[in-house]
Amino acid sequence: GELATEVSAAQGASWVDYDGDNDLDLFITNAQNQNNALYANNGGAFTKILEGPLVTDSGASQSASWGDYDGDGRVDLFVANFNQVNFLYHNQGNGVFEKITEGALVTDRELSYGSSWGDIDNDGDLDMFVANVGANNSLYVNAGNGSFAKITEGEIVTDRGFSQACAWGDYDGDGDADLFVANGRNENNFLYANNGDGAFAKITAGDLVNDGGNSRGASWGDYDNDGDLDLFVANEQGQTNFLYNNLGDGTFTKILDGPLVTDIASSFGSSWGDFDNDGDLDLFVANADRPGVLYVNHGDGTFATYADNPLATDNKTATGATWADYDDDGDLDLLVTANNQTNAFYVNHISGKHWLKIKLIGKLSNTSAIGAKVRVKAMINNKAVWQLREISGQTGFGSQNSLIAHFGLGEASQADSLQVIWPSGRVQTFENVAADRLVTIDEDGNITSVNQQDSGLPLQFTLHQNYPNPFNPATTISFMLAHQTKVTLSIYNVLGEKVATIVDEIKEAGSHAVSWNGRNEKGRLLSSGIYIYTLATDSFVQSRRLLLLK
Repeated sequence: GELATEVSAAQGASWVDYDGDNDLDLFITNAQNQNNALYANNGGAFTKILEGPLVTDSGASQSASWGDYDGDGRVDLFVANFNQVNFLYHNQGNGVFEKITEGALVTDRELSYGSSWGDIDNDGDLDMFVANVGANNSLYVNAGNGSFAKITEGEIVTDRGFSQACAWGDYDGDGDADLFVANGRNENNFLYANNGDGAFAKITAGDLVNDGGNSRGASWGDYDNDGDLDLFVANEQGQTNFLYNNLGDGTFTKILDGPLVTDIASSFGSSWGDFDNDGDLDLFVANADRPGVLYVNHGDGTFATYADNPLATDNKTATGATWADYDDDGDLDLLVTANNQTNAFYVNHISGKHWLKIKLIGKLSNTSAIGAKVRVKAMINNKAVWQLREISGQTGFGSQNSLIAHFGLGEASQADSLQVIWPSGRVQTFENVAADRLVTIDEDGNITSVNQQDSGLPLQFTLHQNYPNPFNPATTISFMLAHQTKVTLSIYNVLGEKVATIVDEIKEAGSHAVSWNGRNEKGRLLSSGIYIYTLATDSFVQSRRLLLLK
């Protein structure tokens, strides 16, 4: 289709479900005064969208970032332009976008390259950082009413460099968004630690901010599964790339051995993704002067070049790279943009290993869940392995991976533990989550699971034992529905008196989970003891016991 045959001045690519039909659509930024491109995914086939400002506004577009900035549940789009005003499109639903034309975010004119949404103050709405070449970088804080205030103080906006990419990531694990900025022309790159109060401290010690480099892009990812974000930096003009291993104490060690950091190229885009579903992150690097390279993670902190594939022979002037499971078969597919050549779209057919995908919906946090962390534990190669993903607004050069977190599980048929750490600070834990499915979790604790290998329909109604049990102060009750139905989930004392109703509404088919805090209908904490919880539908009733402790 047109996705793989059109020639354009493509810079970056971003995957997102903009129309809410549960598959991933693709946006491509084009420079040289060309229109940007939007391809709607219709069950695995793409249709190019030809109408609307999003695809008719021509410009010198370099990057794009999707995120729901106004909290209406629909993802909006920001596009950074070089020597033009930037674009902001508000998603109105039904595939229609409104171009926003007022405010500094869309009236400032700079030599903009990188851009990314991130909630810098954890107030539940998304802020925007823009990397500018040869000028101060820009930070716009969301006022919560659809408008943005431009920040004018602090090194994060007074430092001037040849900035070409930016990447938010909580590298120090303190629960707020820190920022890395990639600079060209052998300037040192920037790292800003978020102090948690809306201000940032510039980090000046360590290789990461003293290595110079013609840096074009950067990607955060926990490649060694030790629970913190490591950083890859792509360099152009015949330089080697950088890989920094996070030591977990706020400092990094520069990796010096292996092809990932010794190959010489003119690298632009980069993207982490577990393409072989073996439980660790692999890395694709897009090069402008030679074929892109897929580096396979051995699971011991080392990488090898993946040679037996078409990626190793496609010599394009590549710019961006991004992973997404566009066909919903459980493995990650790869889109590589190329400047004034056709883009390269690689469909992954690797099978035989298990996987899990997590879609998050923020309530207190931003609805796109950007900045949220997902941790999954599974038995892989006879070891309990924890993996980490952070939902992000940007990767590499001008691109964005899907907002859905993807995990390879190897031979594990379930995730023994699944933990979500929201930007709000709320933490949720789910146990024994079956593999090979998409799990949707909202910040209130509701969970819906769809097994994509059996048409998404459980075979029967089931009410599971609550966990933890006994419990204090809260417990999770999960159940499975064979079809859409009216559901009531009630709590009774041992005398048969109803003390609480947790669910009383129509629910879709699939797996669901709700939390109960041990309180009655009036919000009063119940006394310790045994209680009965009962699930009732149009054709099914089941009860189980739980134990509340104080």
